[in-house]
Amino acid sequence: HTPIQFPDGAPDALNAIRPLVGYGPDAMPLVYAQVAPASSFSSDAGTDRSHNATWDAWVTTGLIGLIAYQLLFLSIFLYGFRWLDLIRTDRERNEFVGLWVGLGAAGALATIALGQPLYLGLALPAGNIAAIVLYLALFALNAGIQPQLGAAQRADQILLAALLAGLFAHYAESQFGIDVPPTQTLLWVFAGLLVVLGRRLDTATAPALSRDQAREATMRHWAGDAVYYAIVATMILSTLVYEFVTYSKDVSDPLLILWRGLTFNPIQNTTDYAVLGLVVSAWIVATLLALFELARSNAFTPLAVADETAPSRAAAALSRKSFRAKTSRKLQRTAPILLVALPIVLTALFALGLAVQLGAVQYIPTPAAHLETVLALAGQLIGIVNYYALALAILIGLTVVVLFWESKPFPAVWSVSRWGSLALVSVAAATLLWINVVNLNPIRADATYRLGQLFDSQSDRNSAIALYKRAILLAPANDAYYMTLGRAYQQQSTQANATAAAQFNAETSLEAILYQDDQRVAGLNRLDLLYAAQTMLLRARDLNPLYADHTINLARFYQPELPVDTPSKTKLVDLANQYYVEAQRLSPNSPAVWDERAVFDLTFKNDADAALQKLGESLARDNQFEQTYLDLGRVYATQHDYSKAIVAYQKALALNPKSMEAQSKLAFLYYQQGQDSESIQAYLKYIQLAPDAQNIWEAHKNLALIYEQTGNLASAAREAQVAAQLAPKDLAAQVNDWAKQLQ
Repeated sequence: HTPIQFPDGAPDALNAIRPLVGYGPDAMPLVYAQVAPASSFSSDAGTDRSHNATWDAWVTTGLIGLIAYQLLFLSIFLYGFRWLDLIRTDRERNEFVGLWVGLGAAGALATIALGQPLYLGLALPAGNIAAIVLYLALFALNAGIQPQLGAAQRADQILLAALLAGLFAHYAESQFGIDVPPTQTLLWVFAGLLVVLGRRLDTATAPALSRDQAREATMRHWAGDAVYYAIVATMILSTLVYEFVTYSKDVSDPLLILWRGLTFNPIQNTTDYAVLGLVVSAWIVATLLALFELARSNAFTPLAVADETAPSRAAAALSRKSFRAKTSRKLQRTAPILLVALPIVLTALFALGLAVQLGAVQYIPTPAAHLETVLALAGQLIGIVNYYALALAILIGLTVVVLFWESKPFPAVWSVSRWGSLALVSVAAATLLWINVVNLNPIRADATYRLGQLFDSQSDRNSAIALYKRAILLAPANDAYYMTLGRAYQQQSTQANATAAAQFNAETSLEAILYQDDQRVAGLNRLDLLYAAQTMLLRARDLNPLYADHTINLARFYQPELPVDTPSKTKLVDLANQYYVEAQRLSPNSPAVWDERAVFDLTFKNDADAALQKLGESLARDNQFEQTYLDLGRVYATQHDYSKAIVAYQKALALNPKSMEAQSKLAFLYYQQGQDSESIQAYLKYIQLAPDAQNIWEAHKNLALIYEQTGNLASAAREAQVAAQLAPKDLAAQVNDWAKQLQ
């Protein structure tokens, strides 16, 4: 296809190899509009995903990535069947691989041969699924008597079969929907569990140990499992508590916050024990599963008493001196208690710490009196995120220690060289730094950003700007943050003091704006705020140049105040037009962009012919887009071609019978054309559609005028009275006098 273009018109230099390497993760919404033919473009389509994992793999990672995607699932089922003893020989392995590749390729080629390549994304995985079903059917027909398995192996194979069923379901489901992070998480968790269980089956025959080694290893295994299961249960319970125990206004007592979070429904304002029941149920199920697992491995079965008639001195010394062995015996006896009590104790400590932090959160009404309190609130929210992450890190660290201790004695674990220890510490520190920056900072930034949106929605722009800046400093590569900050600066400029001393100019750097003292934002003049807005909007586009909205935002930003009657305003119009051209280059088939350009030509260039030409381009791409007909009606009305304007608004209503704008404009045009009956009906429909509209009083006033002209004075008086009741205060008296005259 023709290479995609960047805003400046530069073509994609890698276009020739895109079929092999794709466009990258989450790139489809950036390139789809440029490569899709006009006939297939829909103005209201969600084009961020294919809703088919096969096509998404090809678009984002190319043919190489698609092959890797196929190899992943082929490996999952190949190894899974081998561990389930469903693939026992090289011949059976080759048969399965041949069916997977052959049927998958046959399905893909069939769509091309039939001239329906768009179904390739379904036919290829359908062939893979058919290969799995056919192989299992053939195996069932040809299988002989299977050897008897031990209880532990049989349980592992049952779990393996369940995991494979889940992976099979995921592979099928992902071909018909969006492969979202929760389903991706389940995919990799299931695949990881599959590998762990399969490797355990592969190494089921352990090397022979001496009696004392076996005794100590068994006790260590039991004790480690008990602690491990308790820690995993604590992770689950702590996450549930973190999810449901939240901030409650006017409540600072930690215990009351905890109790409300577990037993109070804030939506219905009633007592509800569903959350408490969920937490308790999770604890019971986790404990029972752990107890059953330990019982299955004979964790609580007394060991056979060793022959003490002639114990070896080495064994006796080991028994007396081994601190690990003594600890393991004690833990073995207390394992059931640990399983039951440890999750409760650890979760209670976590919940109490969380409630203390929530109780310290200060409610801040908007607009805030002081920026310091707003930033302190953001710090408290980030602190809650940090607390949860730290708690999980500690619990995960404990599981690592337990698993090390369970797998081998302490000396073998820690007997590393000095340089090896230094390398281990360095890698651990680098890993923690990476997690903090790459994984946690975006979460902290998002919490700060959403708090800024809260203040922004209530017109406290000084607080919003300060919070948006904090979010950017935490996640400086997020283009959406710059875009929102730019809009906040632009909106704040409408209320700024035009005579205040200037602090910014065209040379002011991005860093200077971001690191400016938050207290000084309130003192910025209008030009300062516009410079800041421009800098942020340009940075957003630099970070994500293929996202058309960033270019459109710049086009809107440079639109001057009307009328365009000075050379400087004319330059701004030309600059805005340039950005619209670039936006059209990024999204050539978007009717919304063509429509916006048409309105721009009409409003700022007074060029109705150019507007009509662009609206024609819009209709050629999508003739079912309501806004295009609304804009056509506006242009025709400007040209006093009322009959064409009426037709345009009628088409808009045909697409959306509830369009208030089309109904209102149509009513007025009917009135201008002297079509009183049609105008009355249109106004009545508009009033029915928008009874609470801000200007609804004008509709009642116009309706009264038409009734008066047609001699229906009773209806005119009634509508005039309604108009008087709804009119602004400065006009209500005048409209009321007119209503009395009509009466």
